[in-house]
This record gives sequence, C-alpha cells and structure tokens, in this order.
Amino acid sequence: MGWLVCYIWGVYYAGSYTLEQDAAWHQVIIRDTSFTASPIVAFYGTFPLYITCGVSSYLYAQTRLPLYSQATSFPLVAAVVGPMFILPNVGLNEWGHAFWFVDELFAAPLHWGFVTLGWCGLFGAAGGVAAQIVSRMSNLADVIWNNAPKTILDPFPSQLNPNAKAGY
Repeated sequence: MGWLVCYIWGVYYAGSYTLEQDAAWHQVIIRDTSFTASPIVAFYGTFPLYITCGVSSYLYAQTRLPLYSQATSFPLVAAVVGPMFILPNVGLNEWGHAFWFVDELFAAPLHWGFVTLGWCGLFGAAGGVAAQIVSRMSNLADVIWNNAPKTILDPFPSQLNPNAKAGY
C-alpha cells in the first residue's frame, strides 16, 4: 500500500506542479529543449520517481497480495503502464517539435498522448484499483466484525484445491 501511495503522490506531483509550471513556461517562452529549467525536474526527477514506484507497487502486488498473485489485474496494469509510457511520449514529443510541429499548442496532436496516458493512469488507479481495494477491505471487515466465513477471502474459489484451508 505504501508503494501505491508513493506512486499516486508521484503522478500527482508530476502532473500538478512540475507540468503546470512547464506549461506556464511554454506560454511565455514558446519553445525550449529537454535541458532547460522547467522540464528538468519533471523529466529527470518526478517521471523516474513515479515509474519506479509504479513498477515496485505492481511487483509487490503480484508477489505478495493474494488477490493479484493468482491473476493479472487490468486496472493495476493500466494504472502503472499508462503513466509509465508518458516518458517515451516525452521523447516523441521532443522529436516531433524538432522535426515536424514547432509550435507549442496544447491541443496539437503531438500532445494527445500525454492526455490519453494520463487519463489511463487516473482511471486505472482511481477507478479500478480503488474499487478492488475497497472490495477487499470490505471482505476483510466482514470476516473480522461479522464473523463471516473465511471462504469469502478466496479471490478465485473455483481454482483452489478443495482440501485446502480457506482464507489466507
């Protein structure tokens, strides 16, 4: 859970603070390079931060959490892979501005990847992963407070050994 919180904070920080400042820079300066003041913190600081935390949270979930260890969670993959592919999109964006479309118009097709991948991360994390976490916490609370059978904790009961103990 700590990796996921750090990941969400990293994506939020990258999108809210560093990229808003970069957008304001582009409104004034129009064109820059990858090594000017505004993109350095975003491209070389917050992007690697949230990519590292996102991959770490995915690996932790796949190896340690029963719900994710038996199957691949599409919302978790979308939450991690969407923002992770923003970094290669930065390279495409810089190449496109150098050789194809020089103007920094925010509605230009060259910037559509940022919006699409950002929304992929937002809907994957805020929608799907949050729904899976709330569902799992609801089942755990039901077992603890209402003395429900531990079989409701089995994510895929049809695939389990019938002689195995229920619950984790």
